[in-house]
Amino acid sequence: MNLHQAKNMKTTNHTDKKLFITLAIHALVIPVLIFLTGCSSLKNREARYVAGVDCARPFVEGRQDYDMALKCLDNLEHMCNQFAQDSHSSEPEKINWQERVEYIQKSRKIIVSDYNHALKQVRTLVNSRQSGFVCIQAAHDLRIAQSIADGQNGKWFNWFGLRDDPSEWAKAAVLCDRVLGDTRISHILNLAAARQKSDCDRRLGNKGRAIYAKLNALPDYNSINGFPTFREEEIIGSAKKIWSQGGASMPLFKEDSLAVGTPIGKGNKNAGASH
Repeated sequence: MNLHQAKNMKTTNHTDKKLFITLAIHALVIPVLIFLTGCSSLKNREARYVAGVDCARPFVEGRQDYDMALKCLDNLEHMCNQFAQDSHSSEPEKINWQERVEYIQKSRKIIVSDYNHALKQVRTLVNSRQSGFVCIQAAHDLRIAQSIADGQNGKWFNWFGLRDDPSEWAKAAVLCDRVLGDTRISHILNLAAARQKSDCDRRLGNKGRAIYAKLNALPDYNSINGFPTFREEEIIGSAKKIWSQGGASMPLFKEDSLAVGTPIGKGNKNAGASH
């Protein structure tokens, strides 16, 4: 072996040794880097979730804003779903994130249920005020119809309705029609209107029925000045205000005393069932 061959062999051995050391380092370092990256990702995901919870808490638990509460919960649910499906998450971590998704969904149901209850209260109040107005107007119509009947019945020698004014009975009949045409009137007013309308039909006669057929129906009670009207935006706004004053009866997120890594559903998975 000459000097040149010996030199080449020495260089090859050195290169092989260097390559072996490089591969050995990679074999040791890469798993460590992957582990550290996974830990870093877990901390980053947890930090993002905690930040989202802290941002949502005033709107959800504090009930500062219904729309923002739903938006925050939807964002948190989307975030947890992504983390639960992340390939870097371990199986226990995926279960943890999925538990959080389920708890957030229960929290959202509580929020929506409470709002719907408040909305129902407002609509009931609106309907009550409108029905009260209608009943007052209906009673006024029936008084007028009754005064018309009394006027006809009080005529001298008006036996068997021979001196009736058909046009007056037609006016009374139209008043009774307006009362009977509104479902918001009370049962008592409905019965009174039905009796008066029956008297009108009996006293109209052929001439009166012809006049009655030509009369236009009276405007409904909604068109009368003073009828309580509310825009849908006002109704929704009132419902949100009632909702905001309700307060949450249980934490809609994990308790502050729990560790950050504890699943949000721990100890509260059935909390939504009581609402």
